[in-house]
Amino acid sequence: MQRGGDYIFFVAILMIMLFGFCTLFKEPELRSEIENRELSQLPQLTITGFLNGSFQKTFESALSDQFIGSNDIRANYKQAMNSLPKFGLDKMVCKNRYLELYNSKDRHRAAFNCEDYLVYYPDALTDKQRNIVEENIKKYNHLNTLSDVYYYFVNDSSVMDFTTNQKVTDYTKLLKQKLKGKYHFSSFEYKDFNDYKKWFYKTDHHWDYRGSYRGYQEITKLLKIPEAIKPVSTFTDDRFYYGSLARTTQNLNYHDDFSFYIFDLPKHSTKVNRKPVAYDHLKECAERNEDYRKSQFTQYSICYGNDFAEVIYDFNQPKKENLLVIANSFSNPINALIAMNYNKTYIIDLRHFKNTFGFDFNFVDYTTEHDIKKTLLILSPTFIFGESTHQGLEG
Repeated sequence: MQRGGDYIFFVAILMIMLFGFCTLFKEPELRSEIENRELSQLPQLTITGFLNGSFQKTFESALSDQFIGSNDIRANYKQAMNSLPKFGLDKMVCKNRYLELYNSKDRHRAAFNCEDYLVYYPDALTDKQRNIVEENIKKYNHLNTLSDVYYYFVNDSSVMDFTTNQKVTDYTKLLKQKLKGKYHFSSFEYKDFNDYKKWFYKTDHHWDYRGSYRGYQEITKLLKIPEAIKPVSTFTDDRFYYGSLARTTQNLNYHDDFSFYIFDLPKHSTKVNRKPVAYDHLKECAERNEDYRKSQFTQYSICYGNDFAEVIYDFNQPKKENLLVIANSFSNPINALIAMNYNKTYIIDLRHFKNTFGFDFNFVDYTTEHDIKKTLLILSPTFIFGESTHQGLEG
């Protein structure tokens, strides 16, 4: 019996080693749609990287991400973790109306009212995060001396404790207290859970089509644009949408309807990472083009457009000024709506800039090169306490 157990153990170890070896030669996966994140890539071996330990650290992370079947293993683990409350833990976990789900690497995920909406658990800023926020606000104050700067802050579900309808971190108040010099500021607010539900997805941290359009209307007022364009129709996908919070927690019993407004925009061209290609695919999604119906996890990025280092809109209006927009994925649904009011609009996602172009973003150099006098920052909690979201703003 012991010998048989040893044999099974030996075969299992051999299989793991074989899978690990095969991982080194298979085509690397770039992104996990089910986890909504970029996957670590196998690093190039260098003497410097080996001696300082960075190669070993990156290799370990990449092997974990790229290991054959690892996506399914992590998905099954999360499903198992999140199914536990269904086996008698509901009362204990749901006593404050938050059902705490799988704790991901960066933030807690939860369901409010236990089975209503997937949201962020209301965690206040840590001391480390608060220090990062204050350092980033210093960069904003530096920008205020260099450009005509407009700030728009989107309060997502992480800022509010829905059991009390009180903010755990009042970013709006913090920004108003700390921002100095000449600037313009507005924010996306909601007063309670019922108000929140009007503007955000059930399964995604982003605003939905109604929320993003409201945000666009408020940004037009902030930028002193005379009039916001009105939608001509609304399209609703015939498939369910499983947003980022459903994917990262593997709670696929939660889903949304995916809708978006259709606009009659003036003729324009776009460049994505300096290549002349279309950014969004709203037309193809509305026509139910099969090339854009491969996943129910990514309608937001497929239809509105994905996160890229640089997206340039050219509406060929030389008598109008240029605009720089620094944002994350919250801007994706409204990029074109804002850009139609300018000659050229440059959308920058600093999280991807250096990895894409091989050099750091430099605010002064970039705005000088492209004759930009006006800058819009679309902020959110994960943006404002991020470090990669602010690289190059010192320049």
